[in-house]
Amino acid sequence: RVRFHSLMLALFGAYEAAYFQSYYGTIPPELQEPASRQAQFHLRQPGVKQWWTRGGRARFSKKFVEELERAAAKSAL
Repeated sequence: RVRFHSLMLALFGAYEAAYFQSYYGTIPPELQEPASRQAQFHLRQPGVKQWWTRGGRARFSKKFVEELERAAAKSAL
């Protein structure tokens, strides 16, 4: 569990970094889009989804969490 939690923190930390780099214009949005799609893919996996809803999302910024969950809900349609 500790290793999984550490891995998820590192993985979603990288996704959050890409999100904010794109948000602030330090990288073009097309470089952030693959990270966003990967994050959405991971959130659809049962173990990751459980980790996210049981507190994983609390470790990230509100803005990133809202955007990621909005995009994940949209892609699930």
